[in-house]
This record gives sequence, C-alpha cells and structure tokens, in this order.
Amino acid sequence: RVKGERYGSLAAAVWHAMKKGGGMVTVNAGVQQLQDTLFLPAKTTVRAEPGAAVEVTGARGKAVLAADEDLVRTFLARFTIRRLGRGAEEVPSTRQHHEDWACAVRVSAGLLRFDECSIESEKGVGLLAYGTGIIQLVSCTVRRCGSDGIAAIDGGVVVINSTLVCENGDSGV
Repeated sequence: RVKGERYGSLAAAVWHAMKKGGGMVTVNAGVQQLQDTLFLPAKTTVRAEPGAAVEVTGARGKAVLAADEDLVRTFLARFTIRRLGRGAEEVPSTRQHHEDWACAVRVSAGLLRFDECSIESEKGVGLLAYGTGIIQLVSCTVRRCGSDGIAAIDGGVVVINSTLVCENGDSGV
C-alpha cells in the first residue's frame, strides 16, 4: 500500500511511491517474488505491516535490492531479504569487478537503512556497499551467505548496530 492505495506487488507499490516523490510503502504478510532487481527510490520507507512476516526473494542469480542514486535515503523495516544463486554461479572474488559480484543487496550511492531485517544470499555476498553507497544495519541478522556477509569496498560504508552476522561462507564483515 502507498497512502491507502493497494498494488498487486511490492515492485508496483515502490514504483508508485517513486512517482509520488517518495513515501511509505506498507507490505502485507507473505512472500514477494521479484522478477528483477528492485531499485529503491529516494525518500521512501518500505515496511512490513505490524506483526507481519514478509520475505522478499529475488530472481535467481540477481541482486534483490539496489540503490544507485546519491539522493536515495531509503529505509526498510522487518523484512527477510533472500537471494537465490544460479547453478554454476561463482562465489564473488577479487578476480571479478565488484559490480559483477553476486549479492542480495547492492548500494553504490545513497543511504539504505535496514531495521530488524534478515539478509541471506545463497551463493554471494549478503550486502555490498561501494562508491558513495552507505548501508546502515540496526537490529538485523546477516547469515547463510555463500561468501562474505557484509562487504564495503572502494569508498563504500557500512554502519552496524546490534546486528548478528554469522554462518557465512567467508568473512562475516
């Protein structure tokens, strides 16, 4: 929902919030299966309905969420973000350019804040910040990532508060 209006998918609701210059997107309980990476617009808060369990699963082999504009100030609350890997997909390595890394969340510019969220990435990095991207985690869990749970490279910043990072294939942070 965006300002009382209902939409058929999370992607549609976020698109309408973007067209209105931002706002609050409230998501009902359930699984949201994305067909492509969801680029988050500026001045937008995406939150689960109070008491609702919401899982956002990305298309196999693609990032689930991304922010790539300097003016993005987006907040997500009470979500499970899950990235599914592709069959022969490589775990990210320093041999690859970071823009090609498999990850659940990619932030190259702007601020993306997660409150009380869980992030998983079957064969990749959980969260990747680079360039002028900033990720803030408050009371979250980052686990079951095939590579690093959290990575900040080439100028990216990650701020972590009261967050559990565990059960990842490589480094936690």
